Amino acid sequence: MTTWVAALIAAIPVTTQAMENKTPPQSKKAKVTKRANPLLKKSALPFGAPDFKSIRTSDYLPAIKEGIRQQRANIAKIVASKQPPTFKNTIVAYEQSGVTLDRVTSVFFALAGADKTEEIARIQKEVMPLLTDLENDISFNADLLKRIKYVYEHEYATLQGEDKKLLEVVFKNFVRSGALLSDTDMARMKQINLRISELQQEWSETLPNATNNAVVWVSSKEELAGLSEADIAQCKKDAESRGGKAPYCIVIVNTTQQPLLASLDNRDLRRRVYEASIHRADGTNEFNTYDIVAKIASLRAEQGKIMGYDDYASYALEKTMAKTTDNVYAFLRQLISEYKPKAEAETKAIEEYARKKMGSDFQLQPYDRFYFSAKMKQETFNFSEDDVKPYFNIDSVQVNGVFYAAHLVYGLTFKERKDIPTYHPDMKVFEVKDKDGRTLALFYSDYFRRPTKRGGAWMSSFAKQSGLRQQIPIIYNVCNNAKAPEGQPSLISVERLWHATLWKCRRSSTSRSLPFQRFSTTSPSTPSPDNPCPPNSRKRCSSRSITIRPTHWARIWLPPVSTWPGIVCVKEKCRLPAKQDSSRKMLSRKSDCSTTRFPHDIPPLISTMCGVGGMPPATTAICGPKCLPSISQTISPPMVP
Repeated sequence: MTTWVAALIAAIPVTTQAMENKTPPQSKKAKVTKRANPLLKKSALPFGAPDFKSIRTSDYLPAIKEGIRQQRANIAKIVASKQPPTFKNTIVAYEQSGVTLDRVTSVFFALAGADKTEEIARIQKEVMPLLTDLENDISFNADLLKRIKYVYEHEYATLQGEDKKLLEVVFKNFVRSGALLSDTDMARMKQINLRISELQQEWSETLPNATNNAVVWVSSKEELAGLSEADIAQCKKDAESRGGKAPYCIVIVNTTQQPLLASLDNRDLRRRVYEASIHRADGTNEFNTYDIVAKIASLRAEQGKIMGYDDYASYALEKTMAKTTDNVYAFLRQLISEYKPKAEAETKAIEEYARKKMGSDFQLQPYDRFYFSAKMKQETFNFSEDDVKPYFNIDSVQVNGVFYAAHLVYGLTFKERKDIPTYHPDMKVFEVKDKDGRTLALFYSDYFRRPTKRGGAWMSSFAKQSGLRQQIPIIYNVCNNAKAPEGQPSLISVERLWHATLWKCRRSSTSRSLPFQRFSTTSPSTPSPDNPCPPNSRKRCSSRSITIRPTHWARIWLPPVSTWPGIVCVKEKCRLPAKQDSSRKMLSRKSDCSTTRFPHDIPPLISTMCGVGGMPPATTAICGPKCLPSISQTISPPMVP
């Protein structure tokens, strides 16, 4: 052993020397190319869609910081200009000052809501104070306001259209932000803004964590009596995905009342589910949002006082259609007066029904109402929600319901773009086209819940429409529907479907390019004096009803959306006698039926409505007023006020 070690040691210098004398294959040091941050330039994908295939989570923080730096530099350049203030060198320049930051934050905050991983949450916590500081520095920049005010006083009367409106909105927003306050009040307003930002960040972390924690574990299938097999399978899948503390679990959704309460026979389990929902963040466990809410309300009340209003509500409502708190309360009182008697009557009827079933001393509790209401409806109408669910497979609902109706009402067509990457595999992307074939928007759908997604449903945009930035709207719709186990259909309710449809169609159907993204209808805002519903949207929404008869999920074949032909509108006679067609009621054997149909090679998208003679089974028809299907779902298209 000693000889072997000595020989090895003796060989080391020789080996080292040999290596030193040997010429390496490349004498020059290889050049390392630094990776460019994909968020700091406009995406090369179609229409500037975010390149999620290239974006890394680690890209967001440096990109946001660079966007902040660029906007500060652009604002400083506007203020330092020696040229007299004009609409172009001040207002338009201000509108364009945050192009990079807008692009980065639109993508980042989409993920912060829909796919907030631990790293995304950490980045959000770090960037929120930076963004609030930037907003404060811009809003209270006296030199910038001075230039904006000069343009407002000297050009407002001569400007037209969107230019005039942009100037008005920018100037008034600065004033409403507190730019004309005294130094003392301005300093306090900055502190309040920063503290509210911190509290809102705390809220956005606490509530999703509380909801994810409020899972109700169930030890046996028997406890889930009353649920459909599909719902039970979903409970099993949810339990497996959350660590399997028990064979089944009920996931708490965003609303106070939980949909499964309508079906669960086990009263104690109904109570547990209800209490898990209402107590998820009230301090009875480790999560408490009450203190956060109280602090935000107090700070906002102080904001309102500083700005010269009686309360924060009066300050906030000034920019809405309601305008004043008196109008809001008048509206609420009217609703109460109309709905309270009906609600009380329904409650009494449910209580009486429950006592018939459970005994005269039965006391109806909040977790009982959905259950006995559903049972009473089923007995009264011989109909239950479970009878309808199989007809609303989410994929069919999107293609055969939403897209079909949007085509009929708005003239929109949808082509799936599988070449455009998404931030999650469950998402889909569609190119939205007008009736003339012109691309109007990109639409992303993200419909399934996951632990990293906050509760509820919402719509927003990766990019707002802007002629100035040559950008079409890139919008997304996020929901929290349960994703069914493998091999089972994922089902969705009609209410959720059309709630999402109204947003999407309004934001996708703008027929002209708006110059400034500030007025883009892709913003998830309610109508206001500064952001009214576009006239073309009102024009496209008529009062015509659409009669849709859904198809059971097991019989659905989904054609590629890109293969849809144009819809042909025809007028023809309903030639079959009523007795030969069980799916309709005819007012007259020879009455006209205004029919919209697809060609023969398209399978049943929704169902044959009229049974018009000569129409093949693979035809979908939307009927006029004289053909009334006896079993159908009648839906009015969304009405924009």
